[in-house]
Amino acid sequence: MRQVYEFLLAAKKVDTEIIYASIILYVIFGLCLSLVYYGTLIISPGSLGENLVLDFHDRASLTVIMHDLIYFSFVTQTTLGYGDISPVTGFTKALAATQALLGQLYVAVIIARLVGVQIATTLKE
Repeated sequence: MRQVYEFLLAAKKVDTEIIYASIILYVIFGLCLSLVYYGTLIISPGSLGENLVLDFHDRASLTVIMHDLIYFSFVTQTTLGYGDISPVTGFTKALAATQALLGQLYVAVIIARLVGVQIATTLKE
């Protein structure tokens, strides 16, 4: 992930490769955090509410839980915050707040950088 971020910041011209890389990095961040939330459910059952409880004997429920965690991760990252899944423990609250902050900072920094590069490129031409 770090290499992709450095690639984005070092870009001298905005093209489709740069746009795709920025989108992919954002998506990877959300997916990685959904796995961290999964780990918190293993360590601390009920840390994301009573509705999200792992049942290791039912593979179908694990798939549904993973889909819910991906959903929660992206709802948190984009700061939509529907409220249907809420962190309960201090750790998951801190993790969700950190993800929301980093998700918004990422968008602000990358968009500002890409717009700046595009403007500089346009002015040179």
